Amino acid sequence: RKQEKVIDLSQIDLDQIKASYKAGKKRTEAAKLRSIINRKLAQLLALNQYRIDFQERLEHIVDDYNNGSINIEEYFQQLTSLFGELKIEDQRHIREGLSIEQLALYDILSKPVPELSKKEETMVKNAAKELLRVLKEQKLVLDWKKKNQLRAGVQVTIWDYLSDNLPGDKYTPKMVEDKRDRVFQHIYDSYLEADESVYSQQL
Repeated sequence: RKQEKVIDLSQIDLDQIKASYKAGKKRTEAAKLRSIINRKLAQLLALNQYRIDFQERLEHIVDDYNNGSINIEEYFQQLTSLFGELKIEDQRHIREGLSIEQLALYDILSKPVPELSKKEETMVKNAAKELLRVLKEQKLVLDWKKKNQLRAGVQVTIWDYLSDNLPGDKYTPKMVEDKRDRVFQHIYDSYLEADESVYSQQL
């Protein structure tokens, strides 16, 4: 199945949508904006599970509008605001100094806990970068998901690396265990092999 073209929010003319909305095409333009947000959100979520709160926000806005809690003006305003936040989120990896796929790993390791200092954030970012590099260079080979030994190799690499490279005073053993499982699940869900993943068309 051919993947949908990646939506670049910076190429969407929001001013044009707003102008058309003001000119009287309120429902049409609100529906158009919602559709853009919907499609972009699906793409962002496929790359990073920690964006689910944006999805929940959109559902909440739509529900409020559908049940009459907010009028078309408030609905359009809230969609516009969410659009702006998604635009910022779409570029967050750049501000964090990470690639899109490194950011997904970093988010798993740092959200929702623990609270990290700047120095610890850098440690965790480096751990995300290095672990991904090792996995892609050595472990995510053809059919790694199908062969028990190869799959176990990926799992052990993740477990060993995270046990040794996260700030020890912030990550309890239970937390490390939870992060290891989440990272493995993410790698399993996202990577067919090193060069074939949900990130392939992004890179």
